[in-house]
Amino acid sequence: PGPSEPLSLIGRKLEAIWPAVPLVDGHALSIGAISHAGNLHIGCFADAALVPDIELIAADISKTFEQLCELPAQEPAPWQQRARRRRDASRVA
Repeated sequence: PGPSEPLSLIGRKLEAIWPAVPLVDGHALSIGAISHAGNLHIGCFADAALVPDIELIAADISKTFEQLCELPAQEPAPWQQRARRRRDASRVA
């Protein structure tokens, strides 16, 4: 996660943050995600010789995220509620 509040630098509003996950030896694709001020930003980097259609991958990620955002909100499953209570209790202790 990134900062939830809007950021500024020298009085100028930061519009977006784009993660840059470097390609490491033996990997042809890297995908990074970070949130900022209620928005999710995703960065995709690829070895063009091995992944020539990176734009299609990025478009598919964007389309899938938009579809997820259209789903109705759901209550957390019982196991998620128990996990949250345990996590919150451990922070207080």
